[in-house]
Amino acid sequence: MGEVLLDLSRVRLPDREAHNSRMFIDLCENIHIHYREFRIVFSLDEYFEFVDILQRSTEDVCNYLAQNPDYEEQKYGTTLMVAGGKERQKKLLENSPQPNRSKYFSNHFGIELQAESVVDEIHVHWRDYRLALPREHFKKIAGAFEVAAQKLEEFEKQHNYERKHHRDRTMEAFEEERRKYKAYETGIVDEATIRLDKVHTRFSEIVNEFNPDPNAIKHLINLYQKDARIFPILLSTEQNGEHHIIDGNHRFFAAKKAGKEQINCIISDITFEQSESFRKAESLLKKFDRETGYKYNTSGFNREFFCYKMGRFYKDHFYRTLNPTLNTKFRYAMKTHMKTIPGLYRFVKWLKN
Repeated sequence: MGEVLLDLSRVRLPDREAHNSRMFIDLCENIHIHYREFRIVFSLDEYFEFVDILQRSTEDVCNYLAQNPDYEEQKYGTTLMVAGGKERQKKLLENSPQPNRSKYFSNHFGIELQAESVVDEIHVHWRDYRLALPREHFKKIAGAFEVAAQKLEEFEKQHNYERKHHRDRTMEAFEEERRKYKAYETGIVDEATIRLDKVHTRFSEIVNEFNPDPNAIKHLINLYQKDARIFPILLSTEQNGEHHIIDGNHRFFAAKKAGKEQINCIISDITFEQSESFRKAESLLKKFDRETGYKYNTSGFNREFFCYKMGRFYKDHFYRTLNPTLNTKFRYAMKTHMKTIPGLYRFVKWLKN
């Protein structure tokens, strides 16, 4: 999103060529992501950070959409800070040589005419990106750049254009801000952490009664030891305040074996008994997955969607965003109820309704 001050140039291009209507990833001298005419070059470390951010952000987007079924594209004209929130927006990349330097071609710019046998005719290299173009498309774009440069020069002669302060440009201050304001971070699917000794499982002797898959456990232990991203376990909330595992016994067992004291989780507001039908359905889906060689991974989808729906972090956010009257009611409810503990309970009840 931006705010246009002056339209410097605008041209209409021919349709893209058919081979530039693909997306794929190849490993050659490094990782290349091909998306339409766009290419980006990664080192392995940079690529895995990129994929991890995409995965986490996708979970957050799925969470938002599951809790906000009224969301429609182009209906809200500004940024909804969903995927990673302000933390992701302000956090610098970590797996490059420096945050502002890519592993390959960091300060490189070049334009090349390819040999006749190459699928693309023109390559425009800009840092670790590459734009692949037919010659006629390139000529139109090059002409648009020339027109834009002339128009910009004329504008600068007649106007005093000084870059204003923008808080997102002060990236170095992020860590200090995060230390001061813990709420700065955006949770993923209402994710929390809980001490393992506070988690209850229906298996009193987990190895003998649960009989966990040894290969799955070995893999999970390795991931926990590496502090890798693992989908949170799903917990109940019992009337006495205890939390029982609805889904995630493998992960719970592996985390203990890996020497972890805490595990990431989603704490639902249903009891273990209320989750019985879900657990039976999940067991049948896992049986189906085993019988079909995990070709469809139906149990994973069902579990994750259920967790997204269980979350409350984004509940009705889009509806409230588009409904100023409800926003006013929300602020009034906060101001009225949040002063006392009984009022807090009334506010939570108001939210649920």
